[in-house]
Amino acid sequence: MGPARLLEQDNSFGGALRRLRILKGLSLSDFPGITEKEVARIEKGEVKKSHADTMSILGRRFGVRPEEIKTY
Repeated sequence: MGPARLLEQDNSFGGALRRLRILKGLSLSDFPGITEKEVARIEKGEVKKSHADTMSILGRRFGVRPEEIKTY
């Protein structure tokens, strides 16, 4: 099973975040106020619950409400 297939099957918040980031053509460094390392940790599932400020930054950058991210 290739990486793209694994990403499709990842139903976690981190998987949804990564799919949305790729869909929007953004890199890990495209989130002012959040480090690349932090975005990567969220995508890998190393962060169990992100801070409200982090979620707000992600939502604004993607142009969606923070709670919508998990639907991607």
